[in-house]
Amino acid sequence: MLGALATTAVSQTPSYQVTDLGTLGGFSSIAWDISDAGLVVGQATTNDHDAVMGFSFDGALSELDPFPGGQAIAFGVNEGGHAVGVQFHLGDVGGVAAIWHNGTTTQLGAFEARGINDANFVVGMQLDTLGGVTPVTWQAGMMNNLPTLTGGKGAARAVNNEGLIVGGSTNAAGANRATAWVAGNPIDMGTLGGQRSDAYDTEDGGWVVGSADLANGSPHAFRARMVGSSVTGFTDLGTVEGGTSQAYGVNAAGDVVGTSDWNAFLWRDGMMHNLNQLIVTQGWELTHAMAINSAGEIVGRGRHDGELRAFLLTEVTCEGDLNGDNMVDLSDLASLLAHFGTSGVSRADGDLDGNGTVDLADLAALLAHFGEVCN
Repeated sequence: MLGALATTAVSQTPSYQVTDLGTLGGFSSIAWDISDAGLVVGQATTNDHDAVMGFSFDGALSELDPFPGGQAIAFGVNEGGHAVGVQFHLGDVGGVAAIWHNGTTTQLGAFEARGINDANFVVGMQLDTLGGVTPVTWQAGMMNNLPTLTGGKGAARAVNNEGLIVGGSTNAAGANRATAWVAGNPIDMGTLGGQRSDAYDTEDGGWVVGSADLANGSPHAFRARMVGSSVTGFTDLGTVEGGTSQAYGVNAAGDVVGTSDWNAFLWRDGMMHNLNQLIVTQGWELTHAMAINSAGEIVGRGRHDGELRAFLLTEVTCEGDLNGDNMVDLSDLASLLAHFGTSGVSRADGDLDGNGTVDLADLAALLAHFGEVCN
């Protein structure tokens, strides 16, 4: 019986170690994307009047080249290690899109690059002084505008290796709608009963995630799948605390990450998990999960001891290791027993199956792995 309970606990929810990615000398940082190889990109402040600079993280934080005297943000990265984003000066309308790779910066043109696939096909948006926004693509030195829905405005945010582009575009009523571009043609992906929606990420296999309004106007995270030019499986992923939610990232397995009621979440196998309940590292409040890779590593932003920081979540390989020391030992057992029967607790307190209570199933899972040492 205890063995069966332990198997259930292991299969339902992962646990995570949190890594603070730091800053470039300033007070804050945000991680926007992670490759399957584990390369993270984002933005961080420096000690130069808190200027914002793009960064890459592969075990250490490195600044990406901005304009001279300017700033930069890196929004996306591909498996070749090419990061994309925008260079700008404060007060600029838009900026200049850039690719950073192995210490070299290539400027792409006057637009904001948001996503890149493994063929170095780049998508983004171009802004003008009148408030117009146009979805654009770039490849091999050529920038092209994408057609929009009937409202005439739009932004492209992500592209997968099959060439599926996603983002948002306005309809004739002026409402923004989640949009998929298939062979260059815009497709309105719909909503959850309301007027507005937006798409933020896509992955190979046609997965698309974003946010869509309910009939009452409340936005909820969604996951859908594009099969050719057809929108399938448009699913409301729910919320953490009954409020609102937005989905920002998806991997090839269809796992989704985002934010709900100021809690970073993971949606997997039909269940939304508050990531704050799954971490074994103390001192963190995870607010936004922005991307997830094929290994299940998650990046985003939160507060570490009160400071705004980019984070990297890595799954703990020891089931039952509550304190993240890579051992299942007496300290873990003591923590679980101290919270036994308690509700509203976290993974670090012993809630291994994520049901909100430390109970016999959690105890069984820990005892099944007691004495293990993980690398």
